[in-house]
Amino acid sequence: MKVAELSGSALDYAVDRAIHGERYSERLSLIRTAGDSFRPSSSWSKCGLLLENYQIFLEPPHDVHRLNYGEDGKPKGCWETFESWHATISTRVAKKPPVNDIFPLGGAYRGEGENPQQAICRAIASIGGDEIEIPKELLKQGGAS
Repeated sequence: MKVAELSGSALDYAVDRAIHGERYSERLSLIRTAGDSFRPSSSWSKCGLLLENYQIFLEPPHDVHRLNYGEDGKPKGCWETFESWHATISTRVAKKPPVNDIFPLGGAYRGEGENPQQAICRAIASIGGDEIEIPKELLKQGGAS
């Protein structure tokens, strides 16, 4: 499944896998997220620590003024609306590898969501990749949007 579409237990599972990688088995990660022990997508006590540890920049839904240039070369502005929350992990903490030679420095991991916790969790889960296999047990619980 795409990380950008995960929610609930499936998102918690993806965050756990991104944080712990192969140090923990898939079964242990499933146990941790299926129980009440690790639910950052719904618990500020867990998500707040992630926000701090990953030095996440968080943006609420907002309007942004963009500067564009017309065909005549004169500047003109327009407004762009972001309806969702955006979370960006500091590149000091985690940095995406370069995609190609055009972007040799890599970039930041980002996530969007309906609420701040979902955006934070999707940003962290994306460290493990843009897609993840979710155990059937979690999908039965309604763990994806």
